[in-house]
Amino acid sequence: MGVSRVISTVREEPASAIEQLQVAPAPLIILDWDDTLLPNTHLSKLGFSSEDEAFELPAECTHVLEELAREVENFLNACLKLGTCCIVTNGLAGWVERSCQRFLPNVAPLLEQMTIVSARSNFESVYPDRPIEWKIAAYRDLLAKRGFLQEPPVETHAVYVQQQERAPQQVIALGDSQVDRCAIQYVARRTPNTQLKSIKLLDNPSMTQLQKQLNLLGVFLMQLSGHDETLDLELSNEMLQ
Repeated sequence: MGVSRVISTVREEPASAIEQLQVAPAPLIILDWDDTLLPNTHLSKLGFSSEDEAFELPAECTHVLEELAREVENFLNACLKLGTCCIVTNGLAGWVERSCQRFLPNVAPLLEQMTIVSARSNFESVYPDRPIEWKIAAYRDLLAKRGFLQEPPVETHAVYVQQQERAPQQVIALGDSQVDRCAIQYVARRTPNTQLKSIKLLDNPSMTQLQKQLNLLGVFLMQLSGHDETLDLELSNEMLQ
């Protein structure tokens, strides 16, 4: 299902009485880092390093990265306004912060408003050489800590709303990796009352592709959240033209 079709199918009719009684939690937005917010593969091909302290960015690339940083800022601000935003990476602990400071320094203050999880640092010792298991464990742990596994009935205006009648807790997951896509779908299917909106992004995007991708997602983020069904979407380069 394409993004435009999703937008056209968002319900516009007034909410029913039971829908008005349902308490819909703010969505949990889970983002990958490498090649989702930072074009790490592209930067590596250009010979750029975030680990070499002696490395200096070429002057001609600074402007391009500043433009990308503005797009990342706009997108992350949209995510933070909509719900709770987390970054889950298979990079080692500290990688997100270091690479952000090197290539996207203006974005660094926004990271302080998010939970950053290194699935690898937390779970590699438990699941050696199994990156998908790191992500599955990290997603499961994150959802548990956010209360997704605890769904007691609630009472609103003297109307007892059973657990199965409550608005589902929504997860919006965005990443470039098929591993991430499979991992979050695996966890969501096994987590009660969870509605997943999974969006697979381009593999190994250039800086320009990443800018266009984030711009598109920022525009449609609210509509995607408002769509009342589970989604599994995949962006293509044609959508960015």
